[in-house]
Amino acid sequence: MSARVLFTDFGRWQLRGAVDRLRRVDPEAAKDFLSEVERLLRAPKKLAARETPIAGFPEFPSREVRVDGHRIFIRRMAETTWIVGVWPIERESRT
Repeated sequence: MSARVLFTDFGRWQLRGAVDRLRRVDPEAAKDFLSEVERLLRAPKKLAARETPIAGFPEFPSREVRVDGHRIFIRRMAETTWIVGVWPIERESRT
């Protein structure tokens, strides 16, 4: 189990963007989303329990966790879990 959770610059930027978009539409939803993300990041076992292979790319070493309408992409390397991206779920249907 990874001992620490870190963000790539891009992952941090995307999480901030997701929270900002939610806050403009529904401040309470933004607060709930951020609380859920923080709860998962503080509990590595809960994070690991919710990980799934990335849809369509099960062979990739990265995984995803779905939280309140968003896909959070993670990559485990040694003792570190990296948050590498955050996408709204509706994005996956775009071409």
